[in-house]
Amino acid sequence: MVFVALSKNSASYGQGTKLSPNRFASKHGVNLFYYDEDTITAEFGDYGLLQAKEIKESSQTFYFIVCINKAI
Repeated sequence: MVFVALSKNSASYGQGTKLSPNRFASKHGVNLFYYDEDTITAEFGDYGLLQAKEIKESSQTFYFIVCINKAI
């Protein structure tokens, strides 16, 4: 499985209404959660976390997350 997630290093981190730690409501009303290495391990570790690579785009920073089914 492959996931793309927002990084806490993204320029938009902290913007909008804070809903909970690392979660903000954008000005458009979208709830966004921002990850770091600790939250990726906590959320994906039980699902065969294989890789988490931070990717910097022009306006955002993302994590490219790869998990593998342990049953295979």
